[in-house]
Amino acid sequence: MNLKILNFLIIALYFGLSPNLSAQMANVAYDARTFSVISYCANDCFENSTQEYSAYVSSYDNINGTATQVYGQVDATCNGTYVQNVNLQSRINTSDVLFGVLDAWEDDCSPRNGFGGCFLDNDDCRHQPTSSYNFRAQSLPSNGTFTQGPIWSASGSGLNHQYSLQVSWKYTGTTNLITPACAVQTVAYAAGSLRSWSVNLTAGVSYNFNTCASASSHDSRIRVFS
Repeated sequence: MNLKILNFLIIALYFGLSPNLSAQMANVAYDARTFSVISYCANDCFENSTQEYSAYVSSYDNINGTATQVYGQVDATCNGTYVQNVNLQSRINTSDVLFGVLDAWEDDCSPRNGFGGCFLDNDDCRHQPTSSYNFRAQSLPSNGTFTQGPIWSASGSGLNHQYSLQVSWKYTGTTNLITPACAVQTVAYAAGSLRSWSVNLTAGVSYNFNTCASASSHDSRIRVFS
């Protein structure tokens, strides 16, 4: 018997959150990395001399809260772009939300990789935002093709730093498995994210997947990935 394991995806509109989010998710294998950090010689980052930008970028997901952190720095006459395409975490789990944390500043004191003050000068324009986005909703599954996430800004008196992450992901494994049979089966799902199931299918057999009407008239969609 030739079996294929496919991933069955129901796309529901964002009408509310469910307390049972991960139970309606198939596993994904994803790779996260930085896209870039851009620091601007404006507002409280401005200096008449060389701009010495430093930044830590961290990332984690809504299933595994252990953060992966990388560091970068650049010297620039004005704006500086750095921490580009640096690998962060590679994970397999049921996550769908990626978090990014930026800690960026313009450095005037040693050590370069630590924010602090000196006798004559202080490090400037430090900002430490935490942001997040649903990477499954941002792009379709791929195998090594990275998609840039939203551009996040970190500002005090104005724009000082921007950063973004990028992700490549695909469905994998048999988590949240359903096995179609001759009898009609139904699978309930909650709105609030992109719900997904792993499916055992047999080559040469025809299958019929449908969405069902609901009292709240969700405009649902189905995709099947092999």
